[in-house]
Amino acid sequence: MVDHESAMQPTQTDKRSGTVTHRLTSSTLAIYKAVLALDTILTKGDKRWLLYVQSCWLLARPIRWTAQSSTNSCGPPPSSPTDTSGEEKAVRAFKESDIHGICVNDRKSFTSGEFDCTLPTRICVYGDHSFRVFKACASSQEHISFRSVCEEQVLDDWIITARILTDDRIALISAHNRLCLFNADASVCHSTISCKDFHILYSAFIHEEMNSDAAGAHNGQLVIFGGTVSNYLSIWSPEIPDELPSRMSCATLHKLQGHSGVIFDIKFDGSQQLLCSTSDDRSCRIYRVVFPSSASSQSIGRQKWAGASFQLLQAVFGHEARVWRVLILANLRLLTIGEDLRLCLWNAADGGLIKQWSGQHSGLNIWSVTAEQVNQDWVEIFTGGADGSIIQNGFSTSARNNGGMMGGDTRSSVAPSSKRVRHVAIMEEDQLLIVVDGGLLYSVQVAKGQWTLRWQDVALKQCVALTSHKGLRKTAIITCTGLVAIYDAGHTAQMKWLVDVSCHCLQALWISGAGQKAVSLLVSGPSQVFHLLAYDSAKTLLEKTATLRMPQNTWITAAAQVEHVLICGDRAGSLRIFQLEEDRWQEGEVLLHVHGDSQVCQVEDSSDGVVVTAGRSGQVICWRLTGSRLDKLRVMQVDKSIIEWMSGFVLPAGKVTDLVVLGFRGRKFVALAMAGQDKVMEVDCGGAHRSNDWAYFTASALARFAFVKTTSVKWRDAQLLSRAAAQRPSLVRVGLHGLQIWSAGCLQSAEGRGWTLATASEDTSIKIWTVSPLDDMTAAAPPKGLTALLATAQQHLSSVRVLKQSLLMPNSLYRLKSGGQEIIIFSNSLSLSV
Repeated sequence: MVDHESAMQPTQTDKRSGTVTHRLTSSTLAIYKAVLALDTILTKGDKRWLLYVQSCWLLARPIRWTAQSSTNSCGPPPSSPTDTSGEEKAVRAFKESDIHGICVNDRKSFTSGEFDCTLPTRICVYGDHSFRVFKACASSQEHISFRSVCEEQVLDDWIITARILTDDRIALISAHNRLCLFNADASVCHSTISCKDFHILYSAFIHEEMNSDAAGAHNGQLVIFGGTVSNYLSIWSPEIPDELPSRMSCATLHKLQGHSGVIFDIKFDGSQQLLCSTSDDRSCRIYRVVFPSSASSQSIGRQKWAGASFQLLQAVFGHEARVWRVLILANLRLLTIGEDLRLCLWNAADGGLIKQWSGQHSGLNIWSVTAEQVNQDWVEIFTGGADGSIIQNGFSTSARNNGGMMGGDTRSSVAPSSKRVRHVAIMEEDQLLIVVDGGLLYSVQVAKGQWTLRWQDVALKQCVALTSHKGLRKTAIITCTGLVAIYDAGHTAQMKWLVDVSCHCLQALWISGAGQKAVSLLVSGPSQVFHLLAYDSAKTLLEKTATLRMPQNTWITAAAQVEHVLICGDRAGSLRIFQLEEDRWQEGEVLLHVHGDSQVCQVEDSSDGVVVTAGRSGQVICWRLTGSRLDKLRVMQVDKSIIEWMSGFVLPAGKVTDLVVLGFRGRKFVALAMAGQDKVMEVDCGGAHRSNDWAYFTASALARFAFVKTTSVKWRDAQLLSRAAAQRPSLVRVGLHGLQIWSAGCLQSAEGRGWTLATASEDTSIKIWTVSPLDDMTAAAPPKGLTALLATAQQHLSSVRVLKQSLLMPNSLYRLKSGGQEIIIFSNSLSLSV
């Protein structure tokens, strides 16, 4: 066993036994420190580079835009937007301090104000009391170099933010609300200007207004926005002295109050006149800056800003913890990141939440964010987390607010004579099936909202469920007394009750097993039995084929047939396996409470040979079926802040990688794409107690959610695959763990070079890596010990404390022990799918 303490011991080799004790140096793991700063630069040939920091190192990673949309198109580039291939360039900026921020010049000519792609990009990095300036030059499409403009400079105060003003002049704001003007080429501080408001700053932003003088030269006036520890924004504009060096002070122009916590970030966009601030109080406040009518478009300076007024547009709340950063994007869009691992996209005009991402980083905190405008409508964003990962997402800045209504507009249709609607089922793309008061069964044409009476029977008053099979275009109708009928959308013959199971029933489930000539219908309830009914569509015949008993107070809530094995999930969160032997179902293995104490809501066999089960507790479990035994492969947990309890899932392409989970949070129905934690639909339906149905149509990639509301039926559509393809996140840089690592274990490769490392963390996950040989690491570059993430296992509900190597299978197997459990998680063959 190798724990997190012994992992710091040096490497030793016993030549007689061949035993190797591998050293994991502290610097090896240091590459996965939090990514505190991100930015992007553009070099010649329209080559884009992503800048990020790793401890005291500045790194650049190439981003190739393989295709771009036209400037007038809506949506992402038609092919994969980025290719992160290429060499990574790194330069060490500081001796001891960590880098907290990056400032990049916009490569505008400081004489003409026009963009000049031939100018080198200047980069200022800062952290603690230190800052340093580099010049970035791309020698080719695939190579970039950093040349130091000045060595590490140290101030007598903590540096909050910086801005590159001219080719040689840098402006820095320190924690005591002081402005330092520094000449990078000469390594000299020209001026220090203090604000008379001496409150400590937690954040700051430097805005520069450009104006041409009579000689045609560009002169900038600085406006400083400071976020104080006393919960207000301090705004001041210093007069830059002509005689240098100098020290002076400046009065505050405005104080904006409203936050109830310290202010962590400030941004100002002069083109949209928007000012935004984020705070410890979990809010983002949005102001419109209004200048006096007497101020001309060319006027700058203290006089203009002294007369400015600040109109509070919105104070938005969408995070469950502190909000660290905000970005102002085009079309009045804002992006916020926070301690709760969420990214929120807002409409500044009305404060509406357009989109939300979560669950992409692990542990706690997304620390940094930057954005790249691909075209007029599409933006790519990069986020850096405490786990050391960098993740890329894309979205349209013209997207509308969800307003609780993601996925399109809600349509509705009122029942004839305003009768109360009891049940709804989705038959096909243009047809709904409705049961209303009085024992009436209607079909509704979606396109026209036309109601057609299909059946009237007094027994329909006791209907408890409508269960549709979209592929067969049939719906099972079941009453609480056990009557079962089938509605066939392709036949309009007189309907009748086909079978009476004569027991208390609450649910009907369609089972379409592989190789079955006819589908089956499983009818269950609290009567301790469930019935399998074989349905022959050609003869419109429903026959009872099996009756199986269940434990007391337990009934089947989900089922699927895989070859000759029937997998059933029950109300108690257990899985029960039945095997077909000589035309009789025999009960086999029972996996008790694998989904906790909440019911299993869905069981399905995916096209890639994996059995997927889901429970209301929020867990999705992938299994491999071997004979009649289920082996657990992977556990996925749905974010409770998005879905409180799950109702099912859908596999749009038949594969687990495209999993979309369905569920409810409060009054809202939510469909969540697990690959990117992306909400593909959100509907305010009043809650799960109302009758509802969900359908996905493969041919058109259309997803539909229908629900009832008193005398009407409502539905909403969304294009599922197109959203998933356009907005699936890209892992630019893999991260380690977002919380403390408790244990680690290593296996040496068969070739003797390179290692396999398993790490166990407080974030409840185990990650398995390949590790490059130690002699590949040099002091000239940051260590790159963990080179590839092989697998991630998340089967524990709490911190994973111990990893232990099996004594029976040395160097080939690892076991995890935590909370009395012992689970095999990794073998040397790397064949485990987790």
